[in-house]
Amino acid sequence: MLHDSPTQDEIDGTKEAAAEVGGGIKGHSVHGRHVARCTLGNYLPCFSSLRTLGDEPPAFSDAAATSELHSEHIKLPFNRVAMSKKIKSVIEEMNSICLLVSDLLKVKTANHSSIALSRHVTIERPPTGSIVPQDRKLYGRNDIFEQTVNALTGGTYHDKTLSVLPFVGPGGIGKTTFTQHLYNDERIKGHFPVRVWVCVSTNFDVIRLTREILGCIPGTNTSTIEPTNLDQLQTAIAERLDSRRFLIVLDDMWTCKSARDWENLLAPFTTGGTKGSMILVTTRLPSVAQMVKTTDPIELHGLEPDDFFALFESCIFGHNKPRLYDDDLVNVARDIAKKLKGSPLAANTVGRLLKKNISWEYWMGILEKNEWQSAKNDDDILPSLEISYNYLHFHLQKCFFYCALFPEDYKFYDLEKITNFWIAVGIVDSSCRNDKNYLDELVDNGFLIKNSDRNGEYYVMHDLLHELSRNVSSQECVNISSLSFRVNDIPQSIRHLSITVEDKYDESFGREICKLRSVIDIGNLRTLMVFGPHDAETGDILRDAFEGIKSLRVLFIPSLPGSLPKSFSNLIHLQYLTIMPPSDAGHCLYLPRTLPRFYHLKFLDLDGWFGWECNVILPKNISRLMNLRIFILPKNSIPVFLRSER
Repeated sequence: MLHDSPTQDEIDGTKEAAAEVGGGIKGHSVHGRHVARCTLGNYLPCFSSLRTLGDEPPAFSDAAATSELHSEHIKLPFNRVAMSKKIKSVIEEMNSICLLVSDLLKVKTANHSSIALSRHVTIERPPTGSIVPQDRKLYGRNDIFEQTVNALTGGTYHDKTLSVLPFVGPGGIGKTTFTQHLYNDERIKGHFPVRVWVCVSTNFDVIRLTREILGCIPGTNTSTIEPTNLDQLQTAIAERLDSRRFLIVLDDMWTCKSARDWENLLAPFTTGGTKGSMILVTTRLPSVAQMVKTTDPIELHGLEPDDFFALFESCIFGHNKPRLYDDDLVNVARDIAKKLKGSPLAANTVGRLLKKNISWEYWMGILEKNEWQSAKNDDDILPSLEISYNYLHFHLQKCFFYCALFPEDYKFYDLEKITNFWIAVGIVDSSCRNDKNYLDELVDNGFLIKNSDRNGEYYVMHDLLHELSRNVSSQECVNISSLSFRVNDIPQSIRHLSITVEDKYDESFGREICKLRSVIDIGNLRTLMVFGPHDAETGDILRDAFEGIKSLRVLFIPSLPGSLPKSFSNLIHLQYLTIMPPSDAGHCLYLPRTLPRFYHLKFLDLDGWFGWECNVILPKNISRLMNLRIFILPKNSIPVFLRSER
C-alpha cells in the first residue's frame, strides 16, 4: 500500500514546473497544472490488453498502439515546464474577471446552514387516525397479528408498568394498517380501558405530543383552565389515567431529538401502579425503533405472493370481479404483481391504474412500461418512498444515489470496497474514510437490511428501495440488463453506467449496445461497471461499444483477452480498477502494460480471482503509481514483477 504524493512531477523531477507558476495565483495554478496533466494524455494513441497464460497478443491495426504496447517509456510525452507557463498565461488573463464572478456566485453560508438544519421539519406527512378505512382487510399477516394480540393481552408484558413495542418497515409496507387493526380488535379494547392514537410525523415536540395525548384521555375534571406547561400537562395525564391500564399508539414516528425528550414524553406514564400498559410505535427507521424499544421490534416485510395477489385483486375490483376478468387478464395481473415486491402501497397504486380500463391491451401497456413508476400523487409508491430519501442527510443521499449502479439484490459483503467506490466517485472524503460506516447508517435509516449467510455478514437493499435509488439517480446513473435493455430508455445525461450480463447471450443486447454511442457521450462516462460472467462474443461487443472511453474514475470489468478497447490506456483519471476473472482464465493474469500511466489510481482490486491460484504479472513500472493506496491480491496468488518486456 502506497501513500498519496504529487504524481508525475515528483516521479520525473519536473518540480520546476510548479515554481514557474507560483506567486499570488498558486491555488489556481496548481489546479490548472493538475487539469493539464489529466487531459492532454487523452489524445495519445495507445493500447492495452489483459492476457491470460497461453493467449496470443491480439492483432493490432494501429501501429502507434503496437509501439505503445512494447515501449518502456510510458510517461506522458509533453514539455511540462512549457505547459505550466502556458497555464500561467491563461490564468493571468482570467484573474481580471475572477472577482466579478466571485461576487456573482456569493452565497451566505448561514443561509445554507439554516436550510440544512430545518430540512427535517419541512417534510409534511399526511395525518393518520385509528379508524380502519372501510373494506380495508388485513391480508397475509394473520399469524403475526394473533401473536401480537396474545402478547399484548396475555402475560408477556404484565410484569412491567410500561413496555414500548416498535413496528418497523419500509414506507408503504402496511405498518399503520396493521396497527389500526390491532387498535380496533375487540380483545385489545377489552384489555386496555384507555386507548390513545397520536400521529407523530417528523415533528417530535414533547409539549405538542403530551397535549394531544392528554386530549385523547377521557377524564372527570370539569376545569376550564387548560394546562400551559409540560409539568401541568404531565400532572393532568397522570390524574386522568388514574392508574388504569392504557395503550398508546405513536404512529409514523421519524425522529426524537434526544433521549431526554423521549424520557420526558414517557414520564407521566410510568407513575401508576397498574402493570401491562403499552406504547406501540410505528416507524420506517430502525434507529428510532432501537432508541425507544423496551422489547424486540416487530419487523414487517412484503406480503407472500398468494396473499399479495389477493390484496392486489381487491384493489382493482373490490369484492366484485367482472366477467371480463378471464385467464389472459389474470396472467397479466400476476406478471404485474411480481414486479411490486409484496408492497401493499404498490398494490393500491397499481390497482388504481388497472381499474381505469379493464382490458388486456391496456394492462399489457402498464406492464411493459412500468407506468406506476411515474405516478406522482403523494400516496403513490415512489413519492411515498422518496420522503424517506429526502429525510436523509446529504452524504447518505449521495451514497444511496450511487447504489443504483449495483444489480438488484446485490450483496455488499465488504464495507471497505463500497467505501472505496464512494471515494473514487467523489462523494466520500478519503481523509475520514475510517470514521464512518455509511452502510450501517443506511441500515439505521431503513434503506439497507443487514443479514448473513455462509459467506459472512452482508448488506442488501429492499427491492422497492432499489427502485427508488434508480429513480432518484435516473439522470446520472443507470444499470442495464443484457436481457431487457433498450437504448432509447437511457437519458443523454448519463455519466455512470453499469451492465448486468446474464448467463445467456441475447442478440437484441448486441444491437442495442451498439446504438449506445449515438445516445450518450462515451468519452464523458465517469463510471463503467460490468457484473456477471460473459463469453467472448459479449466481450467483443462491449469492447467495441466503449471505444473512446477516456474520463472514467471507476472501472469494474472481467478480464477476457482482448476485451479492453484501445482507449483503455487513456484512462489517466482512473481511481478504482477492479478486474474479474473470465470463465476460461488460465494460471497467469497479465495486468495491462500501460497501467503505470494511471497516476491517480488509488484502488486496484483483483480479489475476484480468489480460488484461481494464479500468478499476477505486474508491469515493471508499477512503482510509478504514487497514489495507489490499496492493492488487493487474491489469496494464494504470487505477484511477479516483469524485469524486461515480453
